[in-house]
Amino acid sequence: MIETFESREAMTEAAKTACLHALRAGVEERGAASCALSGGSTPVPLYEALSETEFDWDKVHVTLADERDAPDDTPARNDKLLREHLLKDYASAAKLTPMVGLDHLPDAFSPLDLIVLGMGDDGHTASLFPNSPGLKEALEGPADEVFKVTPDPLPPGAPYARLTLSRAGLLGARSILLLVTGEKKRAVLEEAMRAGQVEDMPVRAILHADGAPLRVLYAD
Repeated sequence: MIETFESREAMTEAAKTACLHALRAGVEERGAASCALSGGSTPVPLYEALSETEFDWDKVHVTLADERDAPDDTPARNDKLLREHLLKDYASAAKLTPMVGLDHLPDAFSPLDLIVLGMGDDGHTASLFPNSPGLKEALEGPADEVFKVTPDPLPPGAPYARLTLSRAGLLGARSILLLVTGEKKRAVLEEAMRAGQVEDMPVRAILHADGAPLRVLYAD
């Protein structure tokens, strides 16, 4: 189930190809495509590579899989990361919908053609944090709603509640990429792939979903 690459560069190239394929399918079918993307350092090379690629970016709607519920000028916001690393050069024409202030996804994101996810050392994905306030609602809630989950404990570097798509929202995408790098996270991933409580390692909600259109890409 885990696709292992010899280098992070090779993983980035494979992820870029997969993203463009998913977005192209949406454009060809509906005249527009949509995606929900994640923050963190792991997907940054992918976003840089996509920004340098010619595509019908003016037909692409972008939002977040999750976000820090923080003021617009907060450096920790994930949409700031997208503006810096994706929404420039060719991809500057893509249309960004920030997540802060949303309680439902706009119609432009139904269906979602693509979701790019990462995974934390604690087994969280998006902002589905282990055993945290709001997690139950996000695991059980409808696909089009945005949920608030408060990590417990709050990370010192980003002490904010989080906004996140629900399990149903994540699994409703036509294509899901989970990007994982480093030996430490490989061990976490392998643990999450074993049977266990979703609440303890919420990435299991994605990994163990029957029929999910999921690819797990890994590089050291």
